[in-house]
Amino acid sequence: MIELIKVLVERLLGWPVAVFVLCLIFRKPLKSFLERIVLLKAPGVEVSAPARAEQQLIETKNPTTDDQLVQPVDAQRNLPIPEGLAERATAVRNFGGQEPIVLEQIEIIRHELQELQFPLDSADTSEVLIRHLAVTQLMNRFERTYRLIFGSQIELLRLANQSGPLQTAAAEPIFEAAKSAAPEFYGEYTFEQWLDFLRKQGVIVADDPSIVISVYGIQFLSWLVVTQAPPKPH
Repeated sequence: MIELIKVLVERLLGWPVAVFVLCLIFRKPLKSFLERIVLLKAPGVEVSAPARAEQQLIETKNPTTDDQLVQPVDAQRNLPIPEGLAERATAVRNFGGQEPIVLEQIEIIRHELQELQFPLDSADTSEVLIRHLAVTQLMNRFERTYRLIFGSQIELLRLANQSGPLQTAAAEPIFEAAKSAAPEFYGEYTFEQWLDFLRKQGVIVADDPSIVISVYGIQFLSWLVVTQAPPKPH
């Protein structure tokens, strides 16, 4: 799986189509993501850590499901589109407006698709773009998790990955050691909030008294290795 992620990272960084589509579809979460980024480098990803532990509390107040477009089932295709959804669909369709740089990039993408013999009216082309969008979205999710996560939380993930399911009590010493080493950073941040962040990010499944690393959590650890992401403090 590490090799698969490595190939996806290399190919994704070399082809702008998926990145453009991601920006088009996920304007709201991407805009929020970019506004909070201090430093990002590629392909050796380097993203700044949050200034304080409270940043994790702010981030987890906005569930990702709010940013997902509702897809109508086949039986509902002829029903009127709800007003809010219609506005969002219009915003997606007109994203970027008529800015020259946007129009130039569109033409570049059209040309690249033609060179690859992917006609725009082809179902095969749609599947290719959706696949690249899915991978781009996953990479964006990895980067967002990395930007917010603490070193102590990564330590817990690695322990859960190596040892299997853990008792919740086994995670507390990791948190307490980190908090003792950086009391000003953690402030009033509690163990429950520390663990809840991991649950909301989807890297663990925590049903007291057990902590189990999720499939996403395992792939996140693989992403850290492939991208050689710098260690996180605290």
